[in-house]
Amino acid sequence: MSTTPRLYATLGIEPSADLTAIRAAYRRLAFDYHPDRNPADTGAQERFVALSEAHDVLSDAERRRDYDTFGEAALGKGFTAPVSRLGPLDLHVQVVLDPAVALRGGTVRLTVKRKRPCTSCAGREPRGCGRCAGTGKSVGSQLAKCRDCKSGRSIGFGGRRRASASRHDATPAAPCATCEGRGVARVSREVRCVPCRGVGTLACAMCHGEKEATSATVLSLTFPPSVVDGATLRFEGKGHTGPDGDVGNLRVDVRLARAQTHDAPTRGPQPAVRTRPVRRAG
Repeated sequence: MSTTPRLYATLGIEPSADLTAIRAAYRRLAFDYHPDRNPADTGAQERFVALSEAHDVLSDAERRRDYDTFGEAALGKGFTAPVSRLGPLDLHVQVVLDPAVALRGGTVRLTVKRKRPCTSCAGREPRGCGRCAGTGKSVGSQLAKCRDCKSGRSIGFGGRRRASASRHDATPAAPCATCEGRGVARVSREVRCVPCRGVGTLACAMCHGEKEATSATVLSLTFPPSVVDGATLRFEGKGHTGPDGDVGNLRVDVRLARAQTHDAPTRGPQPAVRTRPVRRAG
């Protein structure tokens, strides 16, 4: 008994075959079993359908991985690959789809939050702060009690130092040379650098050093007919954008909307996103 998976056996190839071999085998066999060449042969027509299914699955890299991993279960409607299979740039969301759109198919608008390289710093590393030379500290000053007269009082009541050491000397007091009679003086001290907030580097004001930004994007997605509840659809090139310009895919878990009545309200967690059919003008 052959242990070759069914789709590979249908095309007469090994599971290690590359994409070129898959397409070559399909073209050769599809030509032989095409319904136009075998109009009265029901078996040939059934074989042609099986060849088309095998080619559609095995020529798609992601569907082929699912088939190699999960076997025939990956071909069933509503199959959902584990979330851990998502790539680093893939986006995974859930939508509630109108039953009419799920039945007939159509285009809906969906708002998603996608990541992309920061356009302000272009993903560059934070640069060193020129104010503190990367130390995170700078020299500042603040008002403090005068150390010479130790007054610390307002003008008119302090800040005057007697010119004579004698307590009973009648010589009038002279203004303190340090604080000039104000009672307070500026003292230099080390403080946290203001521009870099003590970090020593200046992060991008837009992404704060994360090198990527998140923005809400409205996507127009076309859903095929006969989408069932619980199905997972994949839209290529609709995911996050990486630093090298690579774009991931968007995986959409479909939940069908159900009518709500006052007698039987729906319960449970609300879906993350709701969609509406796109109304075309005219």
